[in-house]
Amino acid sequence: MKKFMLFTLSLYSTLSFSQSMMVMNNGKIVTIDKAGVAYDLGNFQLPYEIKYMGGRYLVDKDRKVHTVDRNGAYIKKLDSDKVPTDIEVLGENYFISKRGTLYTIDDTGFFYEVSKEREYRKVSKTGGNFFIAEKKNDGKKFQALFVINSAGQVSEVKVDGLNVDSVNYAGGNYFTTGMGEIFTVSADGFVYSKKDMGKFNGWQMKRGHNYFTYESKIFTVSDTGVLFDAGPAQLYGDIVKYGPNFFISTGNTIYSVSDTGTLQRVTLKVEVSNISTMSRP
Repeated sequence: MKKFMLFTLSLYSTLSFSQSMMVMNNGKIVTIDKAGVAYDLGNFQLPYEIKYMGGRYLVDKDRKVHTVDRNGAYIKKLDSDKVPTDIEVLGENYFISKRGTLYTIDDTGFFYEVSKEREYRKVSKTGGNFFIAEKKNDGKKFQALFVINSAGQVSEVKVDGLNVDSVNYAGGNYFTTGMGEIFTVSADGFVYSKKDMGKFNGWQMKRGHNYFTYESKIFTVSDTGVLFDAGPAQLYGDIVKYGPNFFISTGNTIYSVSDTGTLQRVTLKVEVSNISTMSRP
């Protein structure tokens, strides 16, 4: 397992972000890559052996990490090191133990333990590629925004005009404030206000990682942080399950959302009704 130190906001990665997987009742694994294309590459993982499942990873009963890379490849048991048994926070490309140890996953499927120079014990908001946690500085406590980019690097990000205490809802790569302002978080780790798109009450959203529904519309968020109005949600049927970069609607139809924010229908060679568990949005 490789280790990273905490980085300042000098992020450079332009790699893609959204990746996910579905595990069938019989253990067959279907992965979805950055472009929203689904693959059945002959991988298996028995559902009852899954201990935790985040966005692009799962942890098995032996405390081994399994991941999906940007091309949809499923990578099993990456390292001989074992992860903690007390995982408390699950994100899209990271997880945090109860003791505050942060583990991140890059879009090539490698996972990293962030240097224990800093611990993240008090997380108040959990997003897909970001989280908000308590930080101490000169004896004072305050809420800070941390972003994990597609290279697996974590940075504390400060945004002009954003009071982190005002964040009331965390989505995948977006969040809202109590005033209804929505911000997007790019795969490079930058945060953008989308005030020009109108106001969004976070509690009314139903979310995936790079998309959400709001007031009968569906919105998508690209890896570069662009927010798109994709039109009436009814065009895609009633959504019954939300995944990171895909959703399942009535009639067991699957639609995926690519890294550019494009929606497309996904054709699988397996029955959707046989899904045992799937990546968390």
